[in-house]
Amino acid sequence: MSVDEQNELQEGGHAMSFVGSMFAEAIAKRSSAGAHASRVQQSASRGLPVCHESGSTVNESVGRESRDGFWRDAKISTRDACAPLVLLLASLSFGAAWAQVGGDLSDLEAGLVAKWDGVMPLDSDKPLKLPDTADGAKLGDFAVSFMLRLEGYPKGDHPTELLWLAVDETYILRFEVPPERGLLFRREWSDTIIPAPELNAAKTWQHVVVNIKRDARQSLSGLWAHGVEVQSWKEPPGAIELKKAEFLLPGVLKRGQIANLRLYNRALTRPEILELAAMPPMAGLKPKLEPFPGSMKLMTEEVIAVLGGTEAVAVMEAGTMEALLMTQFPGSRVKVRNLAWEADTVFRQDRPMNFGGLKQQLERSGATAAVLMFGRQEC
Repeated sequence: MSVDEQNELQEGGHAMSFVGSMFAEAIAKRSSAGAHASRVQQSASRGLPVCHESGSTVNESVGRESRDGFWRDAKISTRDACAPLVLLLASLSFGAAWAQVGGDLSDLEAGLVAKWDGVMPLDSDKPLKLPDTADGAKLGDFAVSFMLRLEGYPKGDHPTELLWLAVDETYILRFEVPPERGLLFRREWSDTIIPAPELNAAKTWQHVVVNIKRDARQSLSGLWAHGVEVQSWKEPPGAIELKKAEFLLPGVLKRGQIANLRLYNRALTRPEILELAAMPPMAGLKPKLEPFPGSMKLMTEEVIAVLGGTEAVAVMEAGTMEALLMTQFPGSRVKVRNLAWEADTVFRQDRPMNFGGLKQQLERSGATAAVLMFGRQEC
């Protein structure tokens, strides 16, 4: 293996073609039986892990997994022919990483027929027309994705209409909300009702995807609730011709919202569904960015609380930031209070029992401003 190839692998390259070429090289470099046995014996005696196909030693450093399940910053350093095997084994140990190595990458713009990224009230009772470019198109495999939030589930004995997809004034797809909790999905060409009984969108945003992948022999179609496939079924061959197609919010549900509504002319991959589930409402809208109006100003006797994890602790122990503040704002009598704690993240700040919450700490320190140092450990 050349030095360039070793560097490319160590930098976390995920191309499947590269893995294939590495396998070919592994086969080409297979040692003779005697040399192979000698290398295995020497490596084992030194306590090193061994690739039993080639006798190579392995030094593996696997990256971290983010909250939404995607593998990032993965690095694997190896010696010669064992490299592709280690890469595949590491990939298999991280669910979504295997999809990325295999080329099953996320592209949320590919096959997108229409989208409405804004937050819409469920009682708007207005049609959402598909663009003219979609008229006459045929949907074989397709997907519908949206976010849902309800102020409360309806009462009574019957489900309530939530969302329709109508084609030429015929309701092709229907989403309904049953009493108490859950979601129901109906198709015009089948009497089967697809339920998602565990979905609970009361006062919280939940992501829903109907992923249609037509195959009469395998259950490839599925109903996903917040990144988890809760139902799967066989969908026979066929297609929907889009004529005068539109989504409809019937307006029966009076308290709730829908957002990030999308229609694709293909089935979505698992990484794409996970990415959509992690997308907050209105994430598809481009915010209007305003330039910073001017320099930062501090009040006299401002009390600045510094919050963060291990990095913030180190910064405060060094004292450089505090000294720069005093220099930049002379005479303001600025005070700095260190509330940073090692291993703190945006999502979790563990403290001893009866230590007090963050709000109580800020109040007791008399903080009038705060510096937040988060992000590096979370990513």
